[in-house]
Amino acid sequence: MEDVNNVVGLHVISDFGSDYTYVSEAPDHIEISNTIKRLDWQKGFHQVILVTAPGVSMEVGGSLDPSDGLSSVYRDINKSIYRVTVDPPISVNQMEKILLSFHAGDNQWEKMYKYE
Repeated sequence: MEDVNNVVGLHVISDFGSDYTYVSEAPDHIEISNTIKRLDWQKGFHQVILVTAPGVSMEVGGSLDPSDGLSSVYRDINKSIYRVTVDPPISVNQMEKILLSFHAGDNQWEKMYKYE
């Protein structure tokens, strides 16, 4: 789990890091959507990470519990880039759209939210 950002595929980390699942090496948009939707975002705390190349990833996660909130983080470790949303997503649907855009490579995720 420590090296998750270097393993291409879809990963889920739950319960504040105590539970890890490697979902797929080559997820399609349906698998990404289903993975996000099956998680309990009300009671749980999850991070869903899509790694498209070693060191290049998009992470969405957190909880719908207002004390935790949600976030989205883009990483390109190879170029020392780490960008997080200024204003976080507020719904599971928004997180899903971010990951699907990142997966499609259309860069719409950068237009959906401001990343710094």
